[in-house]
Amino acid sequence: MTERCARELSEKGTPFIVYNRSRDRAENLAREFGGEARGLEEIGRGTDILEVLILATGAPEAVLGRADLEMLAGRSDPGHAPLLIDMANPPDVEAEDATAVGLRRIGLDGILHEAEEHRSRRLEHAAAARDIVDQALVHLNRKLLDSALGPMFAAMQERYRATALEGVERLFVRHLPELDEGRREEVRRWAQTLARRMAHGPTVGLRALAKEAGFRAVETFFGAADESLAREVENLAHSEERPSPAADSPSAAVDEKVS
Repeated sequence: MTERCARELSEKGTPFIVYNRSRDRAENLAREFGGEARGLEEIGRGTDILEVLILATGAPEAVLGRADLEMLAGRSDPGHAPLLIDMANPPDVEAEDATAVGLRRIGLDGILHEAEEHRSRRLEHAAAARDIVDQALVHLNRKLLDSALGPMFAAMQERYRATALEGVERLFVRHLPELDEGRREEVRRWAQTLARRMAHGPTVGLRALAKEAGFRAVETFFGAADESLAREVENLAHSEERPSPAADSPSAAVDEKVS
């Protein structure tokens, strides 16, 4: 951990000192990252003025006692006592010793707590961003779904219209041969209006079915309801430029349920 700290400080151009019980190890690390080296016993002695002291040894007990901390605090300017960041487990500085000499200490528990708070804040920001993305995906999904359903509904409405007009023409031949062309045109317009209204209900229902059960449910409906209508839908779909409702596309996902 101290090596990573040394690397970070070196990259930021921050001067640092490496203290170690083995002077050779301190010099090797300081030489690698451009710091100075001292023996552990020199902390709080000499002319070094420290702003932060990072501790991360593997010692089984505290490496700095109260007397060491008193000297460290005594060499600091009033109001500028060094911050102790103790990453060791067990701790390299006892919390009560640091408090007794007026040094602020952050132990491993405090570091983990701070990290968890940062993580929670990041998750909150990520959740807000995810909501925006989810809303955008729902909007895109609906647009793609409408684009994919458009040719189907157009074919269905055309079938309703054609069926209505065929029925009207048979009516003219069999029962209303005397009707003049002007009246016949009025009946045709009325029949087409009625056909559009009758097609509206199934269109709304099929749109809801697509959003609830997926695009393929609507394809299945058209395929099973009327073979010729299914062919018309397929021909009309191929004749128009529209996004493909690929089920395996995470961006299109028109087969997926829209919640």
